[in-house]
Amino acid sequence: MDFSEELKKLKADFLTNQNGVVVELMENRGLRYEINYGLSSFQIKSIVKKYLPNQDFADFLFQQEIREAKLISFYLSIPEKFDEKKLDNLVDNLFNAELVEQACMNLLDKVEASAKNLFKYCQNDNEFVKMTGYLLLARLSQMGQKFSNSNLNLFFKFVKKDIFTKNPSVRNSIGRALRVVAGKSQYNKTNVLQVCHYCENSKHPGALWIAEEVKLGIGY
Repeated sequence: MDFSEELKKLKADFLTNQNGVVVELMENRGLRYEINYGLSSFQIKSIVKKYLPNQDFADFLFQQEIREAKLISFYLSIPEKFDEKKLDNLVDNLFNAELVEQACMNLLDKVEASAKNLFKYCQNDNEFVKMTGYLLLARLSQMGQKFSNSNLNLFFKFVKKDIFTKNPSVRNSIGRALRVVAGKSQYNKTNVLQVCHYCENSKHPGALWIAEEVKLGIGY
């Protein structure tokens, strides 16, 4: 379908609200896009209200090399339209921390296949796919999703490898996942504390940071 007219209207909204200072700050943080108008989350949500969910339109917007178009696509997507293949394709095309966080909060947490696939994402070599897995584990756990001990045991096992990451966004997502999971059961808390102990024994700066943040977050 041709959505060129809708895109033209969106670009007009983007230009009206553009903020060069925000763009510069984002670039300094490593959040780079081919085209970025610097709109805030509030401004993006205001624009979203003008449209109804439409998966074809959402797919079209995500394919644009425009930050705001990609972010709006998450809101206009229909979770029920995502099978595992479509989910994997989207996750594979999240190329920075902002896209990962916004996708997890505004779309992926509503996709049924996410709970099944997140453990696979945690083990992926691509750092942003990995980050997606950890953030989804935290997000879905917060929403009441229950995970089997066998899956959580896998998580506690491979997270010990990822604590040495040089990517601060991945490190933050690991810490968030550990904090949320720890609050769901005594079994989880015991395992999370074991991970923290492993971090502390490693003497690795990033791992030590994770241990400190997690233990502070769970009141230990």
